[in-house]
Amino acid sequence: ISTDPDAPNYINNFRVNINYTGDGAAYLRVKMVHEYSVNGVSTQHPANVPYATAADWYDNRGNDYCYYYEKEVDADSNGETKTLNFITGLDDKNGEFANLADNVVIKVAVETDMVQINRYPQIWGIDHLPWK
Repeated sequence: ISTDPDAPNYINNFRVNINYTGDGAAYLRVKMVHEYSVNGVSTQHPANVPYATAADWYDNRGNDYCYYYEKEVDADSNGETKTLNFITGLDDKNGEFANLADNVVIKVAVETDMVQINRYPQIWGIDHLPWK
């Protein structure tokens, strides 16, 4: 991803969809880690890039670097893959990215994690869902 508005991989064109196949109800969270590179020098950190997201996503990155899908994901047992829209662009209303140099390159790692709705305390180590 580039911060250069003229680049084909400009950050505002960045989109992420989540495809899933499963059997039964689950909760979904997504963790994103970013590596910034300027002139070949890199630094890795889970930055809170101001992404625009589709409806029903809760941004809990200030606590655990994750977005949570606020609804149960209920997959069909017939093996059909379903798609959720996630990142829909950049929401830079505060101008955080407008001040970055045009030669900054950002690499993004996206990790999805699904868990049965009754198992999130044991698997994710949280007592309650962040949006509740």
